[in-house]
Amino acid sequence: MTPVFPKVKSIAVALLLPLVSFAGSKKDTTSVAALSKQLYESGNKNYIVADAVKDGFLYEGQPFSYEYDNGMLNINGDVLPSPYNKQYIAKMETFLEKEQGSTRAKFSMTGTKLNLDELAKENRNRKPTEDEGNAEAERNRLMEEVIDEMVADGLIKDKAHMTLKWNKGGIYVDGEKLDGASEKKYAVKMETALGYKPKLPSDGYRLSRNSSTE
Repeated sequence: MTPVFPKVKSIAVALLLPLVSFAGSKKDTTSVAALSKQLYESGNKNYIVADAVKDGFLYEGQPFSYEYDNGMLNINGDVLPSPYNKQYIAKMETFLEKEQGSTRAKFSMTGTKLNLDELAKENRNRKPTEDEGNAEAERNRLMEEVIDEMVADGLIKDKAHMTLKWNKGGIYVDGEKLDGASEKKYAVKMETALGYKPKLPSDGYRLSRNSSTE
């Protein structure tokens, strides 16, 4: 009778070989994570490319693309599997709130050959365009006018120490929700200042000031 166990053992070894080979060729996640952090902290939304390489969704030397559209993310044309999709979107929303005071944004990136060294180099040389700088300055100026009016209306007691949040649920000043005429008045003013109105759960604007840190 032919023994069974040697065959089973051979099959098991054959199945394990590809896994061992793949593990040995994985990208150094420590250096990629460091690049992601550098891009993130410098205000470069393409940190997401480094994250995708770290997590095995993109590969150096290969074509790549990603698109972010108001809380929806595709990498190489596909939605990431759970729980990665939720984690990536949450991180991007935190990034956008930090950089522009709102989570509303649409942008993309495409390349024929992913090169993390080039991405790092471009980030070191990156400067905001004149249009980006002017648009942000204008939004900040208009929002400062809105805040000054809130102070005049008695909604904000100290504009150097305050919080302002606007999302689909309404406008919150120092944790208190505006209602009635005040809510309608400032919804119009904030939409004019920011250029949008929250329509999706991922949309929003947040501003926090603390006089002790300014």
